[in-house]
Amino acid sequence: MTWLPNDPQLHAMALAFLHQMTTAILNADGELSPGELVFLDQEFPTHKMVMAGFVKPTTNAHTFEYYRAAARAFTELPAKLSKEERAQLFDQLKRAATAAAAVTPEEHDLLMAIKALFAA
Repeated sequence: MTWLPNDPQLHAMALAFLHQMTTAILNADGELSPGELVFLDQEFPTHKMVMAGFVKPTTNAHTFEYYRAAARAFTELPAKLSKEERAQLFDQLKRAATAAAAVTPEEHDLLMAIKALFAA
C-alpha cells in the first residue's frame, strides 16, 4: 500500500508526487516490465486516482489538479514533511525501484536525486 501523510493538504501532494516519481522510476530504464505494471496498478489504482481528482474517469487522462499537486510537492513537501515522513516517502520509492527485481543504474540515479531533494 502506498504510504501517505495524515495531513489532508500534504496527502494530496504526496499522492501526486509519489505517483509521478514512481512512474518516472519505473520508466527510467526505458521499459515497463509486467511486474512494474502490476506494482503501479496495486499502489495507485485508477479508482483511487479518480477519487483524488487526479484522473478523469472517462479518459483516464491526468487532470490539471494532478499536475498542480505534483508541482507543489517539489517545493513544499521537503520542508513540510517530518524526517520520519521523508524516510517513509523514500522507502515507498525504493519499493518501486525494486518492483522488477534489481535496481537499474538509471533507477538508482533517480532515487539519489529524489533523496537529495528531501535531505534535511
